[in-house]
Amino acid sequence: MLPYQVKICGIRSAQDLKVVSEAKPDAVGFIVGARHYTPDEVSPNFVRFAIELLPEEIIPVMVTHVTTAKEALDLLDQTGCKVVQLHGDIPPEEVYFLMKKAPELTIIKAFHANRAESLVLIPLYTGLVDAIILDTASVGRVGGTGKTHDWKVSARISQGLTVPLILAGGLNPDNVSLAIEQVAPYAVDVNTGVEDEEGNKDIKKVRTFIKKAKQTFEKIQIESRLAL
Repeated sequence: MLPYQVKICGIRSAQDLKVVSEAKPDAVGFIVGARHYTPDEVSPNFVRFAIELLPEEIIPVMVTHVTTAKEALDLLDQTGCKVVQLHGDIPPEEVYFLMKKAPELTIIKAFHANRAESLVLIPLYTGLVDAIILDTASVGRVGGTGKTHDWKVSARISQGLTVPLILAGGLNPDNVSLAIEQVAPYAVDVNTGVEDEEGNKDIKKVRTFIKKAKQTFEKIQIESRLAL
């Protein structure tokens, strides 16, 4: 089972780490092995150092664009992460190899809700991964775009999944509650939606995002129990 509900992604500095740690999300994401430009990419050494400073209850997630199991395993060994989020065009056979080589690893595969080919690709991976994350793609970017997609599409995809769905793409403190209500994901993931104008994590935005997300998840759980 996916070990978190709210993840703050794109930790790129000691200040980001301090801000987000104080807000206490379930998980944080570090981008390594990027295949396109992203200002949030950090080194494996930074991730390993950051993990040592993280409170034990916050789960570190390695977010990467590498396309082979070997590359992923090398980076995981360097960072010390036990959860990996695969954003690249890594084929199913490589994910299978990764799963077999590291059975204790939690594997998340990213797809783009605004690209039609995702509907064909998702079934090829759902037996190999622990969760699916739906993000928004744009030209030259596979994530971290700050743009939403059609949540009706995400909701339809979610209904056909046999693994947990993580919703990402343009989420922020103002829309996360509505997104959760419309899509009913297992978890949510945010990056640029909780940043200031300089691209640094904003403590007020992070705290508000986490609070609203948690409240909405709890509300849905209560309503579900009452409906039984």
